[in-house]
Formats: sequence, structure tokens, C-alpha cells
Amino acid sequence: MVDWIFSENKSFNSFPGDPTDAKANAGYTLDFHHVATGTEVSFKAYITSLSDQYQSNWDKEEIYGRMDPIQTFKSTQRVISVSWDVVAGSLSEAKKNMFDLSNLFNMLYPSYQTKNSSSTTGMVAAPLLRMKYANLISVKGKKGSAGSAGLLGSVAGFSFTPVMEDAMFGDSEGNLYPKIINLSCEFSVIHEHSLGWHAGVPRHEGFPYGEIELEEAGASPSSATDSESPEESTTSERVKEATATEVLRGK
Repeated sequence: MVDWIFSENKSFNSFPGDPTDAKANAGYTLDFHHVATGTEVSFKAYITSLSDQYQSNWDKEEIYGRMDPIQTFKSTQRVISVSWDVVAGSLSEAKKNMFDLSNLFNMLYPSYQTKNSSSTTGMVAAPLLRMKYANLISVKGKKGSAGSAGLLGSVAGFSFTPVMEDAMFGDSEGNLYPKIINLSCEFSVIHEHSLGWHAGVPRHEGFPYGEIELEEAGASPSSATDSESPEESTTSERVKEATATEVLRGK
């Protein structure tokens, strides 16, 4: 068993020389937190698609002789759709990916508890999740883990699609572990703070992506460093580089 699979600090340590480990350990990860149990899983942020949709709902009543319907506001909902690749450059990393995905998929099921001394069990907690990705999916750009800074919501389901064109890793027992897995989900956000406007100002400063300092007009361009997040390199390049490293190491 690989020791770092159960590492308390959840640091990434795929194999010596893997450049994506440093980026993931610096915080470029997609994180999920199971509210009922506190279980968390993190994936290197090979984000392939991200859509953050805000949808206002209105009741529209048609009136005879009136050109436009009477519109009554109901609510505004937020739904985040995200797709990402889970990649592995070694058998040990592929096993850890499958271990984390197993935990992630189990998060879609509720928590149960045995009532009194009988064998009857009842549901005690719905499978609510928290999700976090940098400042783009977080409580107004808050730093921290998914449990403390992630958005609260529900997931309708996860789509698990191994890339069959790439050879898979295998073990002595005949089990297969994909090198690349395409994942996607739709996350319906549950707002935990008062939103809207009051006296001409937002009721919740920094929603949704954190407080942003605007550059002064005419100021010289900022010399901010490149984020170098993992998605800057393609997953195929990642696997080729990692596999080549493994070959050099005699794996």
C-alpha cells in the first residue's frame, strides 16, 4: 500500500520529478468535501471546461390586450458545470486516482444510522457537497480547504469516461487502472449568504469571485507571475512526460 494515499495533509507526491505535484500542492486543485462525513478528495486541476450559469426565474402572466406579459420575479439560481481530466503517469498514481474517485462517487449517497437497538436504519443526512477551485469556485474567493471555503450544493451525478485509446496500467492481479479519465458534473449551488442589493450596494461584498482590486487607469502593466496551473499543459503531454520519466527510472 502506498503511504501517501492516506496522507493527512493530502499532499501530492506522484513520483520524483513530476512538475505537476508542485502546482497541485500550491493549491491548483479541484476539491470536493462531503458535508455529512467530512471526507475530502482533491484532483490536480486539469480543467477542460468550466461554465458558471446564473439563471433568473420569472412568472409571466399573459393579459388580454396587453402586448407584454406581467413579469413577477421568483428567484436566481446558480449552476456550475465542470469537466476535468484525471491523469496518471505511474501505476501508483493511477491507483490513487481510482481510490479518490471511489470516495467521490460514494459521496452521492446519503448517510444512514441504526435507530435504537433495532436493525432498522434511517437516513440522517442528505449527500450535500462542497466544491472548490481557486477563487472561481469558492465562497467569495476565500482561501482554504473545500470544507471551509468551498461552495455548498448538490451534484446530480458524475460522468466517468476512461480514455480507452491510451494503454492502461495493470497489476499482477489483472486489474486495470486508466492513464486518463474524463470526469464531469453539474453542481447546483445553495446560497448561504444574503444576496442582492441594499441602499445601492451589494448585500454580500466579494460575491462571487472575491474582492477584486482594480488597476488605476494609465498604470503600467502589472508584473504578476504566471499562475502556471496544471491545465496549461495537455493531458497527453502530461502522460508522455511522466511515462518517459518512469522509463528512465527503470519502471
